[in-house]
Amino acid sequence: MSDELESLLKEEDMTCPNTLEGIIDLAVQISNYKEEGKALFPEVYITDSLSAIKKSLVNADFIKIGVGERLPKVMAKALKKCAPLAFGGWCVYILRTDDSFEYGMFRAGATIISIPIYKDIIDDGDPEERIIGIRQIADKVVEVKGVKGQYLTINFGVNSVSGISILDEQKKFIQNILEKVDPKIKDQMTIFFARLFLYVTQNGHGHLCTVIDYKKAYPKFLTDGILLDQEISVSETIRQLSTTIETSNTLEINSKLNGTFNLIAGMMMSDGITVFTDNGTVKAYNVFIKHPKKDTE
Repeated sequence: MSDELESLLKEEDMTCPNTLEGIIDLAVQISNYKEEGKALFPEVYITDSLSAIKKSLVNADFIKIGVGERLPKVMAKALKKCAPLAFGGWCVYILRTDDSFEYGMFRAGATIISIPIYKDIIDDGDPEERIIGIRQIADKVVEVKGVKGQYLTINFGVNSVSGISILDEQKKFIQNILEKVDPKIKDQMTIFFARLFLYVTQNGHGHLCTVIDYKKAYPKFLTDGILLDQEISVSETIRQLSTTIETSNTLEINSKLNGTFNLIAGMMMSDGITVFTDNGTVKAYNVFIKHPKKDTE
């Protein structure tokens, strides 16, 4: 892992022995971070300039928590002090200066379908800047990615380092769920489902999902489960939010969207298969497929 991370830092023009050692420790901690038995999922951004982060975000809030020598132990302290605060959209920053590490919290975005900070800063950020993001993407699996596009997926469960991200496979699956969604709201739907799948991957014990054609009859082999009389449509709530974003109803609609998010997450974290349709709805959950009876003759 050390060699791969050292190479990533070099490609991101952020070579530094103390940063390398600090990132290794952060990755280990973030892979299964807990405070008083509660699992936490902090996103940590290491940068040489807060302006580089600010210019990628809209209406961002920053709070400085502390500062220390430019040593790995200070990066570890930053995580310890900031991780319990890293929820509800708040993320951790570690600012490198010539002789110190400053650390604190920042956030941006007003709704669950706001563009995720990670996408704004890392995926769509300015490659001329120096920023590295670290986050857990599944149990004992951490992604380290730089704004220039270099990334590593570190699986502490099987002790492997890979240049392949499981999130790429999730994106492909989400594309299938949204294949027949109205193009006008497809971007918001993509953000919603990306957040949903990341949340379930982080918090669940594994999940099984499938996608069916919403125009075709429901498959008989998927009937051993909870078939919803009224399928859950995310698109309608998102459409309402998109049209009321400047009105007093925004909080009400966003609250409804959060409720839908939590409900679907609970279904996905239940035993069995969650059945989606290709127009972005949930049709059934807790579904099991029976093995066919063997021919004894």
